[in-house]
Amino acid sequence: MDACPEGGTVSVSAGTYTEAVRIYEKRIALIGADTPTINLYSSSTNESAVYFIGTMTDNAVISGFRIIGATGDFPYGYGLY
Repeated sequence: MDACPEGGTVSVSAGTYTEAVRIYEKRIALIGADTPTINLYSSSTNESAVYFIGTMTDNAVISGFRIIGATGDFPYGYGLY
């Protein structure tokens, strides 16, 4: 996602990903193909599944994902921020 230009699209292949997703100060689209899974049950950290950080992410998009395993107490461990 770091290499994606402003307003661009990042396509994510089907599979299981065990890390949190962070979109920093960038208006991009993160699009999953064939429903990839963001699985935080397997993550070694207690953190939120997806972060949109900064005002530039107001029009960012995440679509086509299954998010599981986001548990815990605020501000860590829930779903989308």
